Amino acid sequence: MEQHSLLDGVDWRAIGYALALATAMSILTTWRARNAQRLLGKPLSPWTALIPDTLLGGLVGTMAAVIVPQFYKPLGGFVGTTLLSGGFAVLGPKITDWWGDKGIGVLLRYAGTMAGGVTTALVQKKDGQDDGKTDGKDDSAS
Repeated sequence: MEQHSLLDGVDWRAIGYALALATAMSILTTWRARNAQRLLGKPLSPWTALIPDTLLGGLVGTMAAVIVPQFYKPLGGFVGTTLLSGGFAVLGPKITDWWGDKGIGVLLRYAGTMAGGVTTALVQKKDGQDDGKTDGKDDSAS
């Protein structure tokens, strides 16, 4: 019995193209940010900062170009691969910057709100059960 690999149907040329385009877009975006820093007279970020953004942009762009066409077939061609890999290469580092700056705070506030709501509901439930156990008289009136 012949064993099949999960990677038998992978179009390696499309993945290579998506990776190259996503990496190029990520480099150009970082280059543009450095030029904006230069024009504003701000200190330039080091070129080593380019490495994680480029890797992240390339990875996110390539993954988008491979995964999204599985759910929406019209983006499976050359134009779709170009749009997905380039667009997500630019968005990938921006999303992680947002998540690092605000995302965790948003998640923690949401968790706090939910925990507060659950706690309030438990307290109200407990108060309601205590009222049911008494003889119906209000203790504060005596």
